Amino acid sequence: MPHSTTARETVPPPAATVPGRAPGFWRRAATRLRLTQLRDHARAFGQPVTYLGVAMLVFLYCALTYLIVVDRKTAEYDAGTRSDNLWPAPGSVDTRLS
Repeated sequence: MPHSTTARETVPPPAATVPGRAPGFWRRAATRLRLTQLRDHARAFGQPVTYLGVAMLVFLYCALTYLIVVDRKTAEYDAGTRSDNLWPAPGSVDTRLS
């Protein structure tokens, strides 16, 4: 009598198998790689130098922002004081229009 198979016994062949590799090898390898990378990133956050670098970047951004704001305010003030020379004072005679 021939051997009959049930639904449980039929296993579909893997889509792309590489000779010498077990099925699911690439999936397991990718999972290991992701976990290794995650562990490396988590280990980096445990180092105090990481926080020193982040604090230094925050300081640089704050200093740059402060300098830009102060420079803008100074430029606006200087433009206001120098704009007095552009038009004649009120009550004076403008000779350019006559």
